Amino acid sequence: MLEEINHGAVREIRLACFPANAFNQAMVTRLTERLKAAALENVRAVVLSGSQGMFSGGLDMPNLINLDWNEMQRFVRSVLAFHHQLAVGTVPLVAAITGHCAAAGTVSAALCDYRIMAKGDYKIGLNEVRVGLCPGRIPYAVMRRLLGARYADQLVARGEFLTPEEALRVGMVDRVVEPDRVVPEALEYAQGFAEIPPRALSETRRIAREDLVELFIGAKREDSEELRRRWFSDETQQGLRALAAKLKKSG
Repeated sequence: MLEEINHGAVREIRLACFPANAFNQAMVTRLTERLKAAALENVRAVVLSGSQGMFSGGLDMPNLINLDWNEMQRFVRSVLAFHHQLAVGTVPLVAAITGHCAAAGTVSAALCDYRIMAKGDYKIGLNEVRVGLCPGRIPYAVMRRLLGARYADQLVARGEFLTPEEALRVGMVDRVVEPDRVVPEALEYAQGFAEIPPRALSETRRIAREDLVELFIGAKREDSEELRRRWFSDETQQGLRALAAKLKKSG
């Protein structure tokens, strides 16, 4: 599910859940735990990476489609806790986007401090609306913060995917490199964080991320309830079941 590799003061947390590194209850719970642990274990920076050709396909639809109301509530709150940890954690984060990056995977990368993506025939973006699901206030606000209102409004409302080069142009990623250079360059960038005096870095990041803190304050329960209602609507269920069937057939 997860692999952890220490590179001196930098820790790589690698998503390793074949075939799509999709987020389910176990994955998001474990990620949240390990991100919290990094700060307690004197890790100075974290690289969040995926497998070759796949960072994350987003939510684990075939698994989630069968959850009942209470199970879905638990899962939504776990995802919010994971994204909250990415947003407000004290350890700097670098996303090594090793391939395709969709939906919740894109939000996770967007909440990191820096993003390096593999060059090639890969896609990145929030495509939820195309399967009948509104991404919600927090993912939308995160994308607006990263891209600005113009591009976020266009891309999220239409559920569009971008190529690595297009993502670089609009600011969704910070660097595009050859696939075999993604993790090494992410580690190198993370090492730069590790060399900065920790208190100064922590205080500076806290100031820089104050808007993210405000975004999550008081929003967890509201977004949880809203997303649960959307998830169980007829339109959304039809779209999700069609997607789950497609994924099962292709897998």
